[in-house]
Amino acid sequence: MTEIVLEKLETEDSGREIVFEVSFGTKVYKGVVPREMLDDALSNSATEQQRTDYVRKNINEIAGAIGAGAAGSLTRPPFDRVRLLVVFE
Repeated sequence: MTEIVLEKLETEDSGREIVFEVSFGTKVYKGVVPREMLDDALSNSATEQQRTDYVRKNINEIAGAIGAGAAGSLTRPPFDRVRLLVVFE
């Protein structure tokens, strides 16, 4: 089984939204975990560190969601809110 590797993690919107890149096999997926999803999962007052920790802890589900989205499959909440930005092949 191919391992999911978190390549890059950056914050936007004053640390409230997370942009990430993960590699899986020969592809790299760039996506965003939106502010609204993190607010709902944690709270509106969650710190940047709490938000990045959440993404790191849930990276397999997040990566699975963008991989499924790229393949045209459905994903389950709350990870259905993760947005795929681009796939690098």
